[in-house]
Amino acid sequence: MAGLKKRIPSPLLRLYTLVWDKKGFDRQPKKSYCRVDFDQKFTTSGWAPTMIDLDITLVVQLINFVLILIILNFMLIKPIRKIIAQRSETIGKMVTEAEQFSASAQDKLKNYEEALAEARKAGTDQRIAVKDAATDEEKSIIDAAYKEAQKTLGAAREDIKKQVDAAMTDLKGKIDSYAKEATAKILG
Repeated sequence: MAGLKKRIPSPLLRLYTLVWDKKGFDRQPKKSYCRVDFDQKFTTSGWAPTMIDLDITLVVQLINFVLILIILNFMLIKPIRKIIAQRSETIGKMVTEAEQFSASAQDKLKNYEEALAEARKAGTDQRIAVKDAATDEEKSIIDAAYKEAQKTLGAAREDIKKQVDAAMTDLKGKIDSYAKEATAKILG
């Protein structure tokens, strides 16, 4: 295998290069072929990938990373944290207001229910008092009507008794004449 060398397309080792055109730099994929030498490392145009080299570029990249972190912190993270803090404060105020409103509503509902129960009790007491007064009035009216009826009935009885007595005395006086007429008719 030492002598086997091929040019094969490698999707993993496809290179992107900057190509100058009339508009400026443009990223376009460029197919690249890697020479594969099974005795050596993968190479493209004489470059062999290795692990991270510890040189000045590592320090530059670390400085670049720290600068970007600082810039992002001032431009993005702090404003977002401030907005989140404001929102949480606003939400906290809204929750507090909602709890106060709920407590106020509960107090008003409790007061309303107490007032309603008191009004029902007063209404029941008043209804009982009116019913008792009406019952007393009814009894007095019935008693007055009964007394009037007894008086009228007594007067009617006396009138009837007088008429009966008058009729009896009248009949007693006429009984002799009626007996004579009846005897005369029977005998004769």
